[in-house]
Amino acid sequence: MQKDLMLQLSRYNEVAENSFLELAPHKICQYVYDLANSFNRFYHDTKIITEENKEQQASWIGLIRLAKDVLNSCIGVLGIEAPERM
Repeated sequence: MQKDLMLQLSRYNEVAENSFLELAPHKICQYVYDLANSFNRFYHDTKIITEENKEQQASWIGLIRLAKDVLNSCIGVLGIEAPERM
């Protein structure tokens, strides 16, 4: 699941560029949906809080922060404001 999330995150620049060049904001919407699903699977399957290996735990927390930043960036490009908490 971690690999799937990382692959989705690595597609960000490509999706943003293609969406801009093709004047196709729906591609960003689809990317946000796919990224959110990948994140949800990762978060559901990974026991972050109870992980005893602190380096692994820190790595996962960094991945979560990156996913948050990318999602915020995407919805910002779309002109949508995200709530602070859900």
